[in-house]
Amino acid sequence: MAHARGVICLAAGDAELHIVHYAASEVRRALTGNGRASARQVREMVCRRLGISSSGSDAPRTSGRDEHMYDALALALCHAGRSRETAARR
Repeated sequence: MAHARGVICLAAGDAELHIVHYAASEVRRALTGNGRASARQVREMVCRRLGISSSGSDAPRTSGRDEHMYDALALALCHAGRSRETAARR
């Protein structure tokens, strides 16, 4: 993962793109208020914030690769919240 991250950062830098890094605990804390929240707790908060049922027929699947979907959504929600906080401070 570190090699892939390095290549991504290098390519983004070459393209003059801004990259933001978040620690897993920061994402968990932003969503749940607890930096040591479980993956299940993060998944449930992602569903709650997006108005998706965390169980039932409309719930996104939670096995295999689908867990990465929740990670990506959690990162997006964290970043959106941080961006709003930064804009409010200006």
